[in-house]
Amino acid sequence: MTRKLLCTFFFLALLVLPPGADAADFCVSDAAALQTALNTASANTEDDVVRVVQGTYYGNFVYTSSQGNALEVRGGFTAGCGGRTLNPANTVLDGQNLDTVLRVTNYNNGSLVVEGFTLQAGDVFGSGGGLCVGQVSDTALSTVGILDNRFLSNQATNGGGLSLDLDFVGTGSPGDVSVARNTFSGNQAFDYAGGVYVQLDMYEATGGAIYFTGNILTGNTAHEGEGAIYLYSYVTSGHGPDLLFTGNTLTGNLSYGYGGGVYLGSVSASGTASSLLLDGETVSGNTAYGAAGGLYLYTQTYQGTTGEIRLTGCTISDNTAYDEAGGLYLYPYATLGTLGPVTVSGNSLTGNTSYNRGGGFYLYAVSNGQSTIPGAVSILDNTIDSNTAYQDGGGGYAYLGSDSTVGAGSLSLARNHCSFNRSYTNGGGLCLEMSGGDGYAFGLDLRGNTFSGNYAGDQAGGVHLRSYCYMNGTLSPIDIRDNLLLGNSAREHYGALFVSSYASNHPGSDLTLVNNVVAENLAEQGGVGGVYCQSNSGSSPGGEMVITNNTITRNASPYVGGLQLSLDDNTAHFYNNIIRGNQSSLAADFYVGGSGTAEAFHNNYTYMMGTWASEGGNFDADPLFRDIGLNDYRLSRGSPCIGAGTRAAPGFPAADIEGRPRGRADVGAYAFPLPILPAILPIILE
Repeated sequence: MTRKLLCTFFFLALLVLPPGADAADFCVSDAAALQTALNTASANTEDDVVRVVQGTYYGNFVYTSSQGNALEVRGGFTAGCGGRTLNPANTVLDGQNLDTVLRVTNYNNGSLVVEGFTLQAGDVFGSGGGLCVGQVSDTALSTVGILDNRFLSNQATNGGGLSLDLDFVGTGSPGDVSVARNTFSGNQAFDYAGGVYVQLDMYEATGGAIYFTGNILTGNTAHEGEGAIYLYSYVTSGHGPDLLFTGNTLTGNLSYGYGGGVYLGSVSASGTASSLLLDGETVSGNTAYGAAGGLYLYTQTYQGTTGEIRLTGCTISDNTAYDEAGGLYLYPYATLGTLGPVTVSGNSLTGNTSYNRGGGFYLYAVSNGQSTIPGAVSILDNTIDSNTAYQDGGGGYAYLGSDSTVGAGSLSLARNHCSFNRSYTNGGGLCLEMSGGDGYAFGLDLRGNTFSGNYAGDQAGGVHLRSYCYMNGTLSPIDIRDNLLLGNSAREHYGALFVSSYASNHPGSDLTLVNNVVAENLAEQGGVGGVYCQSNSGSSPGGEMVITNNTITRNASPYVGGLQLSLDDNTAHFYNNIIRGNQSSLAADFYVGGSGTAEAFHNNYTYMMGTWASEGGNFDADPLFRDIGLNDYRLSRGSPCIGAGTRAAPGFPAADIEGRPRGRADVGAYAFPLPILPAILPIILE
């Protein structure tokens, strides 16, 4: 996606003063002197500094040069420029709603600094109501710094407050761009980017970075897309600059299209697209009438490599989208080439709303071609609470599609806290889909997460998971371990967890459930209160199921209380589990059905519906949980589950759900602590 609308540059007004004009360190105190200084600086073939005395300057100021020299325009100076107070409120450039406030155009490189101004009341049919910067170069792009300014009540077609349009057709390394410590408030774009519009086009260049640091963007509006920020980078065959966002605050921005807060996009033809790196952002109370109420992060390659997406330590709260992604939209796409890594770690996504899918986040990752190398997606250590989706995925929705025949990508969700989210269809906590066309579907590792108090209006209060290949693709393993699913509910079916795997021409996914606690979940109208698992195939056996050392208790459903396995000429291994105290009118603890083979050894259960092909060491006894009133399902001293399992269980874990080493084979997700023996000190007799 690219949009090119330059800053309404007045090419006919290219100002060239007579040769020999000297470079100057300008000190200006009125509007006419400011424009004269800019005219002189544009043609004197030297680097220039324009110092602006505190005050209000009415006008529409223009610098246009082809000399390739540096320009610094700095506000806040006292009379005579002998002193300075850096405060944008004391030096105001007012465009009187007639044109762009300040327009800087350099056709042959030249670094730029604009610092310490309030730019207000700009109005232009073009880009950049407050400040419009354009640079074109075939050698190198020098640095650009937009620092410590205020952009207030400006409007433009694109980039109501600020527009940066940077074209680099050379093969070297572009300079860095820094937009830091600015305030953008009350700006408006009739098309895109109410606050800031940045477009960077590169061809064979490599390197550079765009830093967006410590800015405040509030109350900006765009009528097409990106309420606060649009930033787009395109590279043909080089390596795009990193896009680094750190410590910015975006609140109360509005887009009548997508991206209520921010749209960051990077695209490569055959090179490496820019990485999208965000840390410590606060994105709150933004609204999009399309997708992505808060953040929209997009990277694509045609036959190169997509940029890395990394989001850490951000707060994304109370945003609203009338399409997908109430809080965060992640969209990595590889037509051919390589899908780069995606990491979402240590963030808080709370109180966001989507009127489609993905209340907290929406992930759409695709490896499209058969020769594409799929990447790794990691969602780690996040708080995902109190989000709402009117369709699938109250806390988050993820779709990962692959036609790659090179290998399988991976989706890892670990140590997330996902609570009190709501979906009006499937997956109150999370809804996950992995699809393989003619290639390998993504594999899943769901590990160490907490899902509690989530609700689905249809299926799966906690997690709704599907992996499928309807063509000739191959499914990858699904590994679910060390998770706590507590107090989730679904109005229709599957209170805690729904897992379904299907392949048309290959076996279903191998499925592993180890060290999970599934307790007090409810399916109101049918299905299973706790966990439903199936792995089927249209032409081959389903995948192997390993279900070891889980605790499934106090779940309820009119049909099956605890666990249901649906087999398809495959084998299920059921070892060392506690599955007792569940409630239903048909099969209180679990139901095993289908045409496969199931074996059960060393489990503690009361009632099952179905038959075991082989069994041994199973028993029915109160497990003596420590305190079910406090949702504590650890084993008490004297529990019959202590030492009653077998270490020969398929997938026997080396540690329990809390990471405690399993010195012996206890039954259930928790191991009873081994006694600590005192050290024996040698007694030396003399």
